[in-house]
Amino acid sequence: METDERRLCVFFEAVGTRYAIEAVRVLEVARPEQGDETLHGNLGLRDLASVLGGSPGVALTTALVLDSSPTLAVRVGAVEGVFDSSSLPTVALSRRLIPLLSPAVRGTVLMEERLYFELDADAVARGLPKQTRRPELVTAEASGPCLVFESAEQRFGVPLPMVKQIIGRGESFNAAPGRGAFVGVVGHRDSVFPVFSLTGVEVEPLIVIIEVGEGGVGLCARRADGVTRSLEGVTVLDPLRMFS
Repeated sequence: METDERRLCVFFEAVGTRYAIEAVRVLEVARPEQGDETLHGNLGLRDLASVLGGSPGVALTTALVLDSSPTLAVRVGAVEGVFDSSSLPTVALSRRLIPLLSPAVRGTVLMEERLYFELDADAVARGLPKQTRRPELVTAEASGPCLVFESAEQRFGVPLPMVKQIIGRGESFNAAPGRGAFVGVVGHRDSVFPVFSLTGVEVEPLIVIIEVGEGGVGLCARRADGVTRSLEGVTVLDPLRMFS
């Protein structure tokens, strides 16, 4: 007797964030009327973005009924389809991502260069930790050249030895469902890094990936000004103390 080794997942989005969830944990995909607060008249309908700490969506036209205890019905946006994820690259939550995304998110899945949060059906209703609006800036005296970059008209510097890469904010970025200093994750070279905004601006075109301890973090940037020792008017960061 042959066994089915496929791992089918439902891939969908809600308020700009991409998700995947095991298909066996989805009892129903429905199209409720806009404004309905229940499904089939007896199952409470909740906005997934709100459940996970974000802002309510205005065009969430689909409902997923999750096989959880108790049963949970959530509004989402477009459902992309059901796909076999058994051969797709997956990354478990790193030590830095666990306090930001656990327990509702169990890891990430990469499909066609796009990064998705894989939801844990049993933990979705517990939501995500509330995020601060922006991280506390910890500064340091520069002892060598720094990479200088701008975010929301402010100039920041990071010691050059800590800089791993500057990348564009592309399909490998997935926005966090909540809104705060933690704005999402980005995949780069088989790793997934948390991305933070230093200024409260959530959408900027660049991400500066820096090495901090055992892992890395990404910082949103409007542009990179280059490497310099001339740091007048630049806030030089101490990432080790900020993200330890």
